[in-house]
Amino acid sequence: MAFSKTFEHIIPFTEVYEHGWLPLVKVKFIEPDMELSLIFDTAATTIMLRPELEEFFPPSQPTEVNVAARKEAAEATETRSAVEFLGTTIDCRVAFVDLGKPNPLFSGLFGRECFSPFGFGFWQKGHELYVTLTP
Repeated sequence: MAFSKTFEHIIPFTEVYEHGWLPLVKVKFIEPDMELSLIFDTAATTIMLRPELEEFFPPSQPTEVNVAARKEAAEATETRSAVEFLGTTIDCRVAFVDLGKPNPLFSGLFGRECFSPFGFGFWQKGHELYVTLTP
């Protein structure tokens, strides 16, 4: 018998110049009241945003985070924020770290800690992300 899973949401990937096809998702931050486009990133632990957004969030504390292509941890600051994704509110850590050259299509990464309440799947060739509210 073949296993099957029903997904309530299909999120098409977005073609981003110099980055290829990326699973961009809209995430609503409760405090501050803003919506940002983030890369749904299974390698990131938590939400990672560009440092210039830090001024809009509650006070943060110094921390270190692991980032792609670096052997040692990167210096960052971190706070907490409630976020809403697909109608579900989750309390998440938010790290502010240099993510390289800015791109106007996304503000950072949406990491595992924040999407752990969901089930998800990728179809890389089809450029689609599948999400279920009942993992």
